[in-house]
Amino acid sequence: GVSSDLPAGGDSYTIQAVVAPAADIGLAGIVGWGVVAANKANYFKFDGPSRLINTWMGNEIQVDLASSLADGQAHHVAATWDGTVRKIYVDYVLVKEEAPTV
Repeated sequence: GVSSDLPAGGDSYTIQAVVAPAADIGLAGIVGWGVVAANKANYFKFDGPSRLINTWMGNEIQVDLASSLADGQAHHVAATWDGTVRKIYVDYVLVKEEAPTV
């Protein structure tokens, strides 16, 4: 693909990955694209082993998980935007949703 194939602006998206973070993971990217300085970027990242953040076009949704993902197991994580609501899933279970206030 090419960069023009990536969602931008208000385009809907789903970012998903299988992760098995180390216990000492800090602020670390899972996947991302765009220009951060211009608020034209989409990033899905860790902020420690029990916090996930999806930053999109200068807006952010984050979730503090009840347990650490650094448990030696692989976990499915996903961030979605359907044009109205952003959501974060862990192991196929919805753990956070919100409508951005822009």
